[in-house]
Amino acid sequence: MKKNFRQFLSLLLLYPATSFSQTVVEPVYELFDSVIHIQNTDLANGIEYVEQHIIRSDDHKYFQTMEYLNGNVIYDGQPYSNLDLQYNIYDDLLLTRIPTAGGATLIQLHKENVQAFNIDGHSFIALKGTSDEKPQFYEILLEGNDILLLKKHRKKIKKHLDQNFTYFEFKEDTPKYFVSINGNPEEIYSQRSVRKLFPNKEEQIKNFYRSNSSLKREKPDKFLTLLFQSLIPSTSELNLN
Repeated sequence: MKKNFRQFLSLLLLYPATSFSQTVVEPVYELFDSVIHIQNTDLANGIEYVEQHIIRSDDHKYFQTMEYLNGNVIYDGQPYSNLDLQYNIYDDLLLTRIPTAGGATLIQLHKENVQAFNIDGHSFIALKGTSDEKPQFYEILLEGNDILLLKKHRKKIKKHLDQNFTYFEFKEDTPKYFVSINGNPEEIYSQRSVRKLFPNKEEQIKNFYRSNSSLKREKPDKFLTLLFQSLIPSTSELNLN
């Protein structure tokens, strides 16, 4: 009954008959969750998260901070809003805090049930690569014409031995960038890989790389976003082979 009601609300969001539907349905979700309590929804059916590494510094494995961040999730086709979330970049896991009688439990959501999430204003999508058994989480940098420019956050681990005590540090690793066309992420690792996608825009791409070399080095997110903003209107010329 609870899930059926949520599915009904989802249909209203996807196919709003009036502007009233758009402005009212999302608050209704929150009211619905507050009435039945989030611990009685499918979110609570995940795995209790147990940290595998002792961390002694600010060099953690999480997105932006070790603290909880406010966010939303589409989980098993159902939207949930105003959640306490943590995104574990190193293990590529999405965690949420579920209130319990004794306080709260940190739950690891089943990856195969997470379609998308938003955390602290950053939007992520779950996609499966050609050889991936489970989906991976990618940040959406740009969206247009059925194309997504994606960033794969990564962290690397360093082990420390302090007398008889072992702890770990996690440092930012070089991110990877992908373009998703019809749900298939393809890595963008060089200028050549971009030109392969847009064979009729080779000169434009070369000029952009030549004119923005410092931006590419210092702010690769902005570099690729600006590049693809100039290319996405030309999706009819994409080489999809």
